[in-house]
Amino acid sequence: MGNYVIGATRADWASSFGTDFHLVFDWDETHVENQGTGSNGVNAWTIISNGGDALHHDGEGYYVFGSAGVSPTLTASGTYNATQVDYWASFTNTFMAGGGWHVLTNPFPSPIDGSQFLGDNSGLVSAYYMLDNDADIFKTSATGAPGTIDVGQSFWVQVGSAGTITFETDQITAGTNSFLRLGDPLQEAFAGIRVQNVEDGRFGHTFFRIHPDGTDEFEWELELSRKGSSNYANPEVYSVLENGQELLINAPHTGSGDLHLPFVVKTGSMTGLVQIGMDEESVMPQGICGYIEDTETGERGGLGEGEFMTAELEAGALYQDRFELVLMESPEFSVTSTHCQGGVVHVLGEDTDLWNIAWTNASGDLEGTGCVTDLDAGDYTFEASNTLTQCHTATDLTVEEVCMGDFNLNGERDITDLLILLVGIQPVDNFEGIFPEADCDCDGVMTTLDLLMFLPQFGAYCE
Repeated sequence: MGNYVIGATRADWASSFGTDFHLVFDWDETHVENQGTGSNGVNAWTIISNGGDALHHDGEGYYVFGSAGVSPTLTASGTYNATQVDYWASFTNTFMAGGGWHVLTNPFPSPIDGSQFLGDNSGLVSAYYMLDNDADIFKTSATGAPGTIDVGQSFWVQVGSAGTITFETDQITAGTNSFLRLGDPLQEAFAGIRVQNVEDGRFGHTFFRIHPDGTDEFEWELELSRKGSSNYANPEVYSVLENGQELLINAPHTGSGDLHLPFVVKTGSMTGLVQIGMDEESVMPQGICGYIEDTETGERGGLGEGEFMTAELEAGALYQDRFELVLMESPEFSVTSTHCQGGVVHVLGEDTDLWNIAWTNASGDLEGTGCVTDLDAGDYTFEASNTLTQCHTATDLTVEEVCMGDFNLNGERDITDLLILLVGIQPVDNFEGIFPEADCDCDGVMTTLDLLMFLPQFGAYCE
């Protein structure tokens, strides 16, 4: 947590906790190697216990531990920040030694917009990390952390070089995040892998991002460094670059052909029986299919919803070269609708004949296999499975209702529809053939009968 009151001291927080045991820690980035030669034997964490010590109000946060069941309200007397707050972020060492990490906090007496914070500090900060106390894992701005940073909420950032992090007043927002993104290319082809204990459900997760700018080197805007769990009982999973840097988000170089992405599994301290599968909040991107392979046993597990590979491993062990994620192209589905043919589903992609295709409607009372035409209006799910690789993909499609004479699918029979019909009946220069979607009587040819069926409906809306 953090402080925004100018003039607050450690004694204010001690008074708020009363007699309940608690600890307040301050993080010093210049001592990234705890009690090692890099820090001259000094620990990066310092306990703040002197009641007269002033609390930071410049955007630097604290790690606070309290007793179970204790929920104090922190109070302090003083003024508050009403203008821009600047925080100098040092960069002591390389990513490999954990350099560049800082504990920050919202320095204003109002929530701030996390996306605006990142935008104002782009180039220096690419994400923020918040601890999920229930799961004992860190979530980032890209992997489920709240989009609004509340009053007194502390969080981690990692900088790639020393610089000034600014908390600008334009970041201040209401109680909920009002920032809206219609499309973010960095979120395309983004999914996660989860490892979880079978016995107690504790889990860790890592993510991959397929992006055309991905390389084999670390990409500041595309990837994120891993921050370990706060609990040794948690299993963990992450990918590693050739230089040993551990990643929470990996944007690998795709190249051509299937993509093989090794990842590390670290079992929890209490049990080694784990399940590995797709993170429950992820959806595989369209046109991409994947599976997890245990290279020691040859077992493969799909990445569909609810699919997990169970592995009986040693507790408290690290498995560096055993598991990998394999990604490949998969069929994509699209649908067109016409008055005569109903819904027609098209399967796109290479080697689609190697995939088994099955479909069902939303209610589950209608199903089939392979390509299909003449579908009634409604919602459908199409699935493609590759028995050789155990790859599986699914797509939800909607077959729109198309009424007779509505050739441009705008819900009415208007002048545009009439022109389409006339061109279909009597082709003009530069148009060859006919317009089958303008076949009103569904007899396969364009004649004046189609015009006679259309004219009584001209100007009418579809029901």
